[in-house]
Amino acid sequence: MDAIEQLKQDVREGRIGVDRLIVVIVTQQRQLQAALQELTSAQQRIAELEKKAGGTGTAKVDEPFSMRAEEKRQQARHNKKKHQRSRNARRGRVTTADKLKLAERTETCFPEGVCAWPR
Repeated sequence: MDAIEQLKQDVREGRIGVDRLIVVIVTQQRQLQAALQELTSAQQRIAELEKKAGGTGTAKVDEPFSMRAEEKRQQARHNKKKHQRSRNARRGRVTTADKLKLAERTETCFPEGVCAWPR
């Protein structure tokens, strides 16, 4: 038997008095009133937070994603990979031969009156 059926049976058989039954009912009413008050304040708080957040949220659209946005993401991914490859193209020591290839011009500078080496 559950608690309610037990209580009913005890009342019928006279094991619980009317005074005790009234105390139980009053206690239950107080607990119910406290729960309702807590629920009301929680609902008000939720309404305030939703108002601050700008509504209940964004509604989902039929399309799972935007094709234009997906194309932009793919393009950005492609550009990022391209940039990474060019940045990491050269590592380590540059040889003297490569440095000489990079030299655009050479010019000999001697003070006046000093004989320059023959060219």
